Amino acid sequence: MTTFYRHLAALVLCALFAGFAACERLSEEVKQEKAAVGAGPAAGEEEILPAQTDEAGVILGALRSELDRSRRELRKPGYPAAYFLAYRLRDEAYYQLSGRYGAILEDNLDRKRAVYAEVRVGDYDFDNRGGQWDYQDYAPVWEGFDIYASLETVPGPLRRTFWLLSDAAYKGAIESYLRRRAETVQKAEIKKTPSFAKAVPQKKPGALQPLRLDRETWRGRLKRLSAILASSPDVIDSKVEFYAIRSDRFFVTSEGSEIVDGRVNFSLSYRAFGRAPDGEPLSNARVWVAPTAAGLPSLETLEAEAREVVSELEALRKSQPLPPYSGPALFAPDATGVFFHEAVGHRLEGERQEDEHSGQTFRDKVGQEIIPPFLTVVDDPTAKREGETPLVGHYEIDDEGVPSQSVTLVEKGVLKNFLLSRAPIENFAKSNGHGRSDAYRAPMARMGSLIVRSSNTVSQEELFTRLREETRRQGRSFGLYIEDVDSGETNTSRYGVQAFRGVPRRVWKVDAATGEKTLVRGVEMIGTPLASIRKILVTGDDYKVFNGFCGAESGMVPVSAVAPSALISEIETQRPTEPPRAPPILAPPPLPPVPAAKVVPAGEAP
Repeated sequence: MTTFYRHLAALVLCALFAGFAACERLSEEVKQEKAAVGAGPAAGEEEILPAQTDEAGVILGALRSELDRSRRELRKPGYPAAYFLAYRLRDEAYYQLSGRYGAILEDNLDRKRAVYAEVRVGDYDFDNRGGQWDYQDYAPVWEGFDIYASLETVPGPLRRTFWLLSDAAYKGAIESYLRRRAETVQKAEIKKTPSFAKAVPQKKPGALQPLRLDRETWRGRLKRLSAILASSPDVIDSKVEFYAIRSDRFFVTSEGSEIVDGRVNFSLSYRAFGRAPDGEPLSNARVWVAPTAAGLPSLETLEAEAREVVSELEALRKSQPLPPYSGPALFAPDATGVFFHEAVGHRLEGERQEDEHSGQTFRDKVGQEIIPPFLTVVDDPTAKREGETPLVGHYEIDDEGVPSQSVTLVEKGVLKNFLLSRAPIENFAKSNGHGRSDAYRAPMARMGSLIVRSSNTVSQEELFTRLREETRRQGRSFGLYIEDVDSGETNTSRYGVQAFRGVPRRVWKVDAATGEKTLVRGVEMIGTPLASIRKILVTGDDYKVFNGFCGAESGMVPVSAVAPSALISEIETQRPTEPPRAPPILAPPPLPPVPAAKVVPAGEAP
């Protein structure tokens, strides 16, 4: 099961790992990074954590020394030695500030150094992965230990952490290798693909940044914004969260790769909860992510958005639930992005084509038309933005040390390629830079920024006209307009139903005769990928970005989707899975007046 999130901590973690710098542009990128690091703090800012630039060499040296020692000496007599090792350390620091009911709820600085060791025995043609991905063999965890390194940059403790981690990984690799060797006796060999693709070593001594912030200004803002969210009696609970995040990555391999890179990002999110009169849970949210605190919206905009979140929740509470529905629907760009992410993107991830437990929806369809011929789908993690909007799915070196690439997956409806890590699949022998993971797990092929382009576009006004025409053609009184989506998930296993589910936040009934829109609630979109994706009739020309966070076997990674509105001849909806509950018995107690905000002079960062 894979899940696509958009809100709160999901987007916070998005920012943690978004956008590593490229080896190919090393000299210019490093100059720019160093210039940014050298820039002084803005008015009111304090340095929460200094840059680790001076410590990078020590960390990288400790990883390299222990990796080389393991490569030479880590071998159990009578069993194969390791032919490939990779060590990864991620120093993740984030400052969390949250507000609730006009008061500060949390004010924390958290920092950890998560570590990961990959060990392979055998050779590139046949090793412990056996041409099939099995993350449990590469995420050794033993009872009583967390997989973290010391925060003090001292070679001995760092090396000892990787020594113990390597020992567990090596033993697990031998066990897996021998088991898979034994399986070849019983299994029919239909085809043979190598276990691991070779890659050109990458060298990247990137500059690292400090974490700076004006904490007092943001404390005042969160008090004010959280008070606005709590001002309506229809809002039972609410929260505002602000994160300032720094993530530094240190990566070495036995092939010779040595990578140091990092990123600082900021995020702000609202979440408001309520209940309809029949007990159905309601929620509404907003999320922003930016590379600087000054890149987040102004206080005036944030206040307006907070009031809009409240008014939208109030409107949802007054709306009527939609019974299960099957018929035409117009998707706004956000919904189209989630639709393609779940119905197409996950099923084009390389490891799923080789995994005998996977549904393998598109494995044998290369060269065949799988979606309408006016649509092209590209995954391009090299793109930093779409128009003026940053893409959180951007990265320039993946988690296997391979530079990212733009990959045309579907061209004019015809399947051309797959997302590939260093695990080869039939007829696709090399990585295209999509091996991704969180801080603890083995990489596998994952999406970065999935971009849907269309050659059959019309205006927004024409889309609504055609929605009404299609609704009348089907003999229905109304169609649906799905304006915003909170999350989605899909099942890719052959042992479950090959289906996807999306959770919209705002859905409208569109009257077939008059075009009048009526807000409804209690809607989840469901469907099967092969049937649903071919029912797109036409798209809009209104491309937008959906930034979110995707969870799958290799963990949570930041992703983006770029897509236009889309008219679909038939979708199916169901009622929400969460049961209704009674609202609070008493009215809420009064809150103090909304606190005044600190005025920041024009041109200065908050």
